[in-house]
Amino acid sequence: MRGQFGLSVQQQLMAGAAALVMAVSASPARAQTRTFDVPAQSAAHSIPIFAKQAGIQIVASGNTVRAKRTNVVRGSYTVLEGLRVLLEGTGLTASPTGANGMITIQAASAPGEAPAGGAAANDGSADIVVTGSMIRGGAPVSPTISVSQADIRRSGYNNMGEVARSIPQNFSGGQNPGIGIGIPVANGENFGSGSSINLRGLGQDATLTLLNGHRVANGGNRQSVDVSAIPVDAIERIEIVTDGASALYGSDAVAGVANIILKQDYQGVATSARFGLATEGGNRQQQYNVVAGTQWNSGGAIVAYEFGRDTAILASQRSYAAQTNPGLTLYPFIKHHSAIVNLHQDILDDVKFSIDGGYSWRADQRGYSLNTTATAPHYESRVRSSSFFVAPSIRWSVSSDWLVSLSGAYGEDHGRLHQQLTNNGATSTTQLTCLCNSAVSVELKADGPLLDLPGGVAKLALGGGYRRDNFRQDSMYASSNIEGHQADHYGFAELNIPVFGASQNIPFVRSLVLSAAARYDNYPGVDEVVTPKLGLSYAPTGDFDIRGSWGRSFKVPTLYQRYVAQSATIYRATTLGGSAFPTGSTAIFLLGGRPDLSPERAETWTTSITFHPARVPGLRVEATYFDISYRNRVIMPISLPQQSLSNPAYASVVNYNPTSSALAAALADKVIYNYSGTPYNPATVVAVVDDRNLNIATQKLRGADLTAEYRHEMANGDTITLSASGSYLDSKQKL
Repeated sequence: MRGQFGLSVQQQLMAGAAALVMAVSASPARAQTRTFDVPAQSAAHSIPIFAKQAGIQIVASGNTVRAKRTNVVRGSYTVLEGLRVLLEGTGLTASPTGANGMITIQAASAPGEAPAGGAAANDGSADIVVTGSMIRGGAPVSPTISVSQADIRRSGYNNMGEVARSIPQNFSGGQNPGIGIGIPVANGENFGSGSSINLRGLGQDATLTLLNGHRVANGGNRQSVDVSAIPVDAIERIEIVTDGASALYGSDAVAGVANIILKQDYQGVATSARFGLATEGGNRQQQYNVVAGTQWNSGGAIVAYEFGRDTAILASQRSYAAQTNPGLTLYPFIKHHSAIVNLHQDILDDVKFSIDGGYSWRADQRGYSLNTTATAPHYESRVRSSSFFVAPSIRWSVSSDWLVSLSGAYGEDHGRLHQQLTNNGATSTTQLTCLCNSAVSVELKADGPLLDLPGGVAKLALGGGYRRDNFRQDSMYASSNIEGHQADHYGFAELNIPVFGASQNIPFVRSLVLSAAARYDNYPGVDEVVTPKLGLSYAPTGDFDIRGSWGRSFKVPTLYQRYVAQSATIYRATTLGGSAFPTGSTAIFLLGGRPDLSPERAETWTTSITFHPARVPGLRVEATYFDISYRNRVIMPISLPQQSLSNPAYASVVNYNPTSSALAAALADKVIYNYSGTPYNPATVVAVVDDRNLNIATQKLRGADLTAEYRHEMANGDTITLSASGSYLDSKQKL
């Protein structure tokens, strides 16, 4: 883990395209001269003081600076000169890392040695846990995208939803504002107009989203995490692993993992305001943010709050839709409040406690019309969503190298829908529903060195835990009420082996690191799953890195997919495409969930090459190839119900000439509708069509990602950054 010391007092007001900024920057130019007065004392105390006087952000590990005593610094120095004086003789070094003036402090390596943590940890952050590895200082073999707070500000993004939608590997369909009902097919409504991360377009429930490394409660019926509920100013960075990661994180990490990391050490108060509107009407936006933090010798605290309000865009406000039903909304009305709190405290020299907490409230309102005519009936849908979470953790440095952590989390997410139908001037309530999710989890983990090898130190991480998810749908119609829960008992291990290191001076082998991970998950009543992952990281020189990985991942079916209410509808056989049956023939069409669904499974190959030439500081180019084979996907197998009895592709889910016992089973424990026009008669039923959720779809994806970035630091300390990224995806599905 890492601690961060910094000072930031910032006030910002933006209106339209104009902006007025008054700021004392959190990270002024490192080349500027500052006046320092830092007494000789422990590094844990002197580094925050130095960072405050310099106005920079300093990243350091508590284990690295523990028991170190720094020197007195008095007088005028540049930041780097002052740091050299501060750290002289301590065994610590300071290195600029990043375009926003951030500096990392690490333990100095002997000449010719690789940094602590093995040759792969070439950034000096041996105590930092990076998403994609449970080992401190372990560089993940999977491609990782990192978006910092500075990147967010430079790009002008206003919330986490906008940040997620800007990433080429993320698809912005599904659960995002403005996406209509039933997209993807039959997944219901996007409750609360939230935003979820959907890597590779595999679905928002196939990307695992973490907050400070914790799982939180899912939301709505899509069972995903709304990232826009997190105040954007509370975020330090977002790390996204674009590779299957179930071997470390378990279910849902098929397409990858997104870890939203909050600020921890922060001193000062920052506020901002934003106003905007669409030129053709509607979408009047306002947003207010405040973040405040303080530090003391043994800890710190930070709190952030965000309020936003966007008005709707009505069909009448756009020429291309003005002639349609006046109840149609092109973009919903959204209002939200959200807050985040983080506190950390040293209990003893080797025991640290921290707690994260958050609350969000969101209102969403939109309209649907049943067709495009001006007099068509239309629905008005209002959703009120609220969620909260609390996640305490305690870390114990058992020795100078091994760290044991115990963490827990509890969260709830409630979405309440009120839907009204207006028809011929009369309005009536058609739906009152609460989609209520909750989750509780606890995890014990340890990591540290295993043995010394010629290439470096082999490291091990292992742990286990328990999680329980609960889902309940309360409706005004008793037949739609459902309730389900799912527990998970799991254990995992990860091994990092540096076979060769830079200190061995082997031609064309600067470093070679092998990694292996495996996880066991036991879902009572569903299945037991073992997911392995193997990785390799090879650097022929200091200018190139080549990484490759193979692994298996899985996704347990969501509680909504398993327990959504089942229905049996009786149709005329001709309605479902039947043409060769006697007159008056009927068929039963089944919809709903299946409690006996099994996990979806995937196999992933990923290879990446990174070019970062020493002769061109600041340049980094990475190319990645990926291949995903995904099977047992849960879907409703019939996409065209009117072809159920005529399309041979649906034959496997149709029971022709069902027996009396099959008919009884088809109607048992279901809500029954009869649209055949005649009373139900078992003798006339010629088929039972089963369109309930089923593990039947397969999907194969392959493609490439390319990212390039060049950062140039000018003489005055300012930085110019040029970046580009893109993704190519070839997807084939068998539904």
